[in-house]
Amino acid sequence: MRLTTGIYGGLYYSGKIPNNIRPTSDKTRQSIFNVLSNLVDFDNCICLDLCSGTGALGFESLSRGVSHVTLVDNSKKSCELASEIAKLFKIPKEDYSIICRDALKFVRDYSDESPKIDLIFCDPPYKVDVINPLLALLTEKDILNDSAIITLEYPKDMKLHIPTVFRSISHKTFGETQVEFIEIV
Repeated sequence: MRLTTGIYGGLYYSGKIPNNIRPTSDKTRQSIFNVLSNLVDFDNCICLDLCSGTGALGFESLSRGVSHVTLVDNSKKSCELASEIAKLFKIPKEDYSIICRDALKFVRDYSDESPKIDLIFCDPPYKVDVINPLLALLTEKDILNDSAIITLEYPKDMKLHIPTVFRSISHKTFGETQVEFIEIV
């Protein structure tokens, strides 16, 4: 896993990534951030990386200027790996949080008094539909800034149900992977 751009650009994790963790490829991640660079002002942005795995999307966002990222994954191995990578890359502890918890439970319990979120990544295991329940949950919670962008990574054969409070602003396909960018209407 390599960070591609920004203050941590070029840093590389060469260690073994466990088989049950599917990191977003460098090419897909670069494409995601090419789209986001036209949609998001990364400076002072609060980011949430759900089903974060290695933390590649969250760490890449930090590299591009996000002020804080919260990495959430229910796998202890993923959380330990993300922590190891953050230490290797010398990312200041105040710039990130790693929460070992179910993504939907984390969002459900996210306090309305906590900072509003500007950018969400969600890249769950392809065999589990976290994305549709997440979108439904986000319609009930007041945790997003008005200009928030949600980036969803999901398998080609999954049917995405975007609630009417959101709209798709871009869509990309990479082999068996689809990436949807949505915003609040």
